[in-house]
Amino acid sequence: MLENKFTKSFYENSPVTKNAKNEVIYLPVRESRKNLIKKDNARKLFDFEINEKILLFGTYNLDAPHKGGRILDEILSLFVNYCNLKDLNLLKKNNIRIVTFGRKQGFKINTPQIFWSHLNEIKGDKSLNSLYRCADIFISPSTGCNAPSTIREASSNHIPVVAFNNGEASEAIKNNVNGHLISNYDKEKFAKAIFDILFNKNLYEDKKWQELLSLRYSSKTEAEMIIGKAQKDLNY
Repeated sequence: MLENKFTKSFYENSPVTKNAKNEVIYLPVRESRKNLIKKDNARKLFDFEINEKILLFGTYNLDAPHKGGRILDEILSLFVNYCNLKDLNLLKKNNIRIVTFGRKQGFKINTPQIFWSHLNEIKGDKSLNSLYRCADIFISPSTGCNAPSTIREASSNHIPVVAFNNGEASEAIKNNVNGHLISNYDKEKFAKAIFDILFNKNLYEDKKWQELLSLRYSSKTEAEMIIGKAQKDLNY
């Protein structure tokens, strides 16, 4: 049982596992992590300003190479350059904050004109849920992670996501609906996508897509798929 089609493709292309029963069963998002509380109320819990624009990035180890933290600073610098190209006063008129959570270790942000807040590991579903709801956008510069779970959780909280086109993002993100999928390592397009979501608001609503994600990432769906798989094996 595999967590998404991206992972399944690796198993099917491997001579070791290509003949195995490679089936996808999507991992769920806990109900307590996807309550749609108001952004204003969520920000009060973390002492963030109501009128600032918040970029969120989090994972267990922020400096793990495949999670993309090592190229995030460059992406943010490109974003700043793009903002200044469009309007030299844009960043002066808008406070932009990058909020990170997880084990920091050697990870750091040094991008001028962007505030950085690091929250370490988030304890409890309510706090994690509130943190997602604080964000204007979730960014996932992962270049080769099978998941990450943060994309499921951000999407379930109706937070737009910009991510490289791999892992969970390749199925959870629908371009121009709930975020943007960027070709791996195209940092310039990644930076432009952040700009477009924050300032151009070029996403359109697709209720059917959000309903599909809600169903896909529910515990009920996971249980039904596991039971169905078990019944097939019993009848084999």
